[in-house]
Amino acid sequence: MDKAIDEVLDMFDTNKDGMIDRSELNAIFEAAEKQHNIKIPKARREEFIRAIDPNGDGVVTRDELVQLYKAVQAAEDDGDEYEYEDE
Repeated sequence: MDKAIDEVLDMFDTNKDGMIDRSELNAIFEAAEKQHNIKIPKARREEFIRAIDPNGDGVVTRDELVQLYKAVQAAEDDGDEYEYEDE
């Protein structure tokens, strides 16, 4: 798991401060929009940010990524599937 978390930080933490901030998150959304020719509504972006930044300080820390990773792994282990609703 540590390697996966480090890879995520290395990929998305463009200013290399050890956290993924709001501007870096928005860059991820913009890249996804271009790559998949979609539009991610602002409300959906904010919902996602709240989910991965539970303390609401505007950055995603390594600890928050670890918690997210554990939650995803637990859901997969339970056989849960993720559903995406069209806006």
